[in-house]
Amino acid sequence: MPGRFLFPKTAKETVHFVANPYSLVIENERWYGTSGQNVSTFKERSHLDSTVDVMETMINMRHMMPTVPFYCPSLPLDQDPFLLEHSPNVFFAGCQGTCSDNKRLPCGTWIVSVPEFTQTHMVLLIDVSSHSLEKLVLSLNPII
Repeated sequence: MPGRFLFPKTAKETVHFVANPYSLVIENERWYGTSGQNVSTFKERSHLDSTVDVMETMINMRHMMPTVPFYCPSLPLDQDPFLLEHSPNVFFAGCQGTCSDNKRLPCGTWIVSVPEFTQTHMVLLIDVSSHSLEKLVLSLNPII
């Protein structure tokens, strides 16, 4: 439970383990998030160079796992759970090479590419009301 180590005073009730990918509603807005394997896998197998372009393509396709079952394993299901009925207001993907938050699609989706923490030591804080983003770089130097 990594959240408990970063925020030791956090109550157990505020830490929720969820599926990947995950969708939720915050203040009447649809948010869709993924750890990023689906974005990285699709990017490796497409002609697109930018993570944001890959994410935009996924929104336009209305499919969050276009490489399933060929390159990303998935269980066989009667219905495809990765099809989007509606475009989310916010679509974010983690473990990407760079941070990008400047893409807003005509359908209203705000695309946020979250950089891989182990490479950048960066955490993104998103203001839900204003859709503003703050980049926080954590220092890993020990305090002596």
